[in-house]
Amino acid sequence: DDIAVDTEVAKAYTCATNDPTSGTITSDTTITFNCTKRHFKLTTHHIKEADESEFSPDVVKDDYEYGNEYTATPIDDPAYNHSVTQGSATGTIYSDTEVTFTYTKKTFTVTVIHEIEDADDITETKTVEYGDACPAAPKQDLLTEYTYAQSGDTCGDSVTSDLTVKYTYTRKRVNLIVRHLNSSGSEIIPNQPHEYKYGSSYNNIEPDLSLEQAYTCTTDDPTSGTITAETTITFNCVKRKYSVTVHHKKSDGSKFAEDVVTNYDYDSEYTTAPIEDNNYTSELTEGSATGTVKGNVEVTYTYTRKIATIIVHHVDENGNPFVGVDDVTFTRPFGENYETEASTDIPANYEFASRT
Repeated sequence: DDIAVDTEVAKAYTCATNDPTSGTITSDTTITFNCTKRHFKLTTHHIKEADESEFSPDVVKDDYEYGNEYTATPIDDPAYNHSVTQGSATGTIYSDTEVTFTYTKKTFTVTVIHEIEDADDITETKTVEYGDACPAAPKQDLLTEYTYAQSGDTCGDSVTSDLTVKYTYTRKRVNLIVRHLNSSGSEIIPNQPHEYKYGSSYNNIEPDLSLEQAYTCTTDDPTSGTITAETTITFNCVKRKYSVTVHHKKSDGSKFAEDVVTNYDYDSEYTTAPIEDNNYTSELTEGSATGTVKGNVEVTYTYTRKIATIIVHHVDENGNPFVGVDDVTFTRPFGENYETEASTDIPANYEFASRT
C-alpha cells in the first residue's frame, strides 16, 4: 500500500522521499522521508471599531516555524484604546494565524461647574473624543451682569484626559453717586458713591442727613430704580430760612411793643437791640442779643418803668428850711404827672411865694 508520513510528523514537517512508497515486499525494506520544518505566517489586522475601516495596513510575518511562540503587537496610538477581537495576541504557531486588533477612539469627560453669586450652581458634563477642542466656556448670557474667574484644570485646544473646569461668577458692582450742590453749583460735601450689585434695586435715596438742618434739597433725578450702570443723583440745595423773633414785654408780662420777626439764612449772623425809651430800662431776659442762626431764634427784652423820687422842701426867702416843717418825699413812675402843695405847717407870717 501507499506508505505516508506519520500524521503527527506531517503537522510539523514537510516530508518527501525518493523511495517507492508502494510495492511488493520480499525482504526488509526501508523508506526514508527527508523532512523540513513547516513555516507558517502570522497576519495582524488593525481596524477601526467605528466603521471597520483599516486603521493601519496588515502586518504579515511568514517566518514562524511550527511550534514557535509568537506575539502580535498592537499599534500604540495615544488617541485610541485597542482590544483583540480575533485570535490571541500571543500563542504558539501551529498553522497560519490571524490576529485582529480593533481600535476605539478614546473619550473623556469634561465637567464644567458654573458657580454663580446669588444663584444656584450649574454643572454640565460633556463627553469628547481624544484631541477634540475643550468645550468648556463661560456662559455668555451671564457676562452682562457678572465677571468671572476660571479655576481647576486648564482647558486647551486639545483634550487628552478627563477635565474639571470651574467658572466662578461674581455679580458686577456699580456705583450710585449722590451729589449735593449749592445754589452756585459747588459741592457742599464730597460725592458719596454707594456700591450696588448689578441689577439690584435702590429705593428712596434721600439727601445726606447732615445737611437737613442747613439746607432744603430737591432733585429731578429718580431716587428709586434698578441699577445697571453708574448712576448719579444730584440734589440741588438751598439754605434753609430761619426766623429771629424779638419779643418786647413789660415786667408785668404785658406787651411793650409788637414782636419783630426777621428771616435769615442758616448760618447767618444776627443782631438785635432793645427799643430806646427814656421812661423804661430794658433787660435781655431770653436768648442772645447776637449770634449765628442755626434754627429759629427767640429773643425777649423785658422793660421796667423807671421810678422817680420827688422831695418837697419848704424854705424861706433866704433858702433856710422852716423849723418843724418836714420834707415831703414820694415816688412816681417816669412819664406820669404828679402834684405837690405847700405845707399847712408854715408860720402864719409867711405866704407862698414860688415853686422851683
